[in-house]
Amino acid sequence: MLGLLVPLRESLALLPQLAVGQWIREHPVRKGFWIVGCLTQAGAIFAMALVAATLEGALAGWGILGALAVFALGRGVTSVASKDVLGKTIDKQRRGVISGTASSIAGLASLVLGGLLMTYGAPEARGPLVVLLCAAASIWILACVVYAQLREFPGATAGGANGLQAALANLRLALTDHQLRNFLLTRTLLISSGLAAPFYVALASENGQHAIRGLGLLLLVAGLANLLSGRLWGRLADHSSRATMAIGGAVCSLLSVAVVLVSALGLETGKNALWYALVLFIFNLGHSAVRLGRKTYLIDMATPDNRAQLVAVSNTLIGVFLLIIGGLSSWLSVLGILPVLLALAFLCMGGSLMALRLPPV
Repeated sequence: MLGLLVPLRESLALLPQLAVGQWIREHPVRKGFWIVGCLTQAGAIFAMALVAATLEGALAGWGILGALAVFALGRGVTSVASKDVLGKTIDKQRRGVISGTASSIAGLASLVLGGLLMTYGAPEARGPLVVLLCAAASIWILACVVYAQLREFPGATAGGANGLQAALANLRLALTDHQLRNFLLTRTLLISSGLAAPFYVALASENGQHAIRGLGLLLLVAGLANLLSGRLWGRLADHSSRATMAIGGAVCSLLSVAVVLVSALGLETGKNALWYALVLFIFNLGHSAVRLGRKTYLIDMATPDNRAQLVAVSNTLIGVFLLIIGGLSSWLSVLGILPVLLALAFLCMGGSLMALRLPPV
């Protein structure tokens, strides 16, 4: 079930976006789609809280995965809508800073939550998790209220279409648009940066890092990384989004190699909780750069007339590639965690080098 979390969350958020992009395109004002997607995510998180409070064992696990599937579908709608609305309402050279500032604020919240879980979380208590999930769902609802205040002017709707014909027409963009094709290849290789996270957690678990306080530590270091790097990566992305992707990919790749070496050599460092805190901190630094860089590059590469379509085409194809790469990494994990991390490091470095070859936007 742990191995299903990232592919399920990511692929179900990406695969439906081609159809969603066309649907959004038909409406001149698109912030309403973000609000509906956000409310869907809030409902899914409330469902997770209910599962955590009432169910146990495998039934609880499948309940969480089911709620996560609904969550991912809502996330797919917000992904397309948010990028299109961001492109309509915020000028170039400011979009990366906007996203980076949001990451920093989220990082501060994660710091607080992680500290509370480490301080007050009993080893096997489920109460703090239920409270955490309910609070998260409530904040999603608050986000809807805030987003509804956004001043969005009507956008172009020409060229909107429905059904399979429109989907196939948009998919041809990946074949005919040279810049989009290279971006998709780069982003496909950089998928590996996010897939490494569960394997780091699994290694930590094998070395005695358990319980809710471990979750608190994960939140703490993730929050610290986002707080420190959000605006930095955002400003760099506004200056050069391709360089931001390249740096993030290189960091994630070298980190995986370092973790493999420490574990393969049996060093005592690999059994220390602080080591895994450092690993997760650096991982979040690198992955944040990849996410901010590729998001900013795609928005800046698109035009007001094709932004929703490019986002949808990109995310749908990446959803397919994510399932393929996730399946291959799961198959490779039969050999152990370390071969998987080495393979992901190789792919990630390839994505970093590809990012440097992209034309500037």
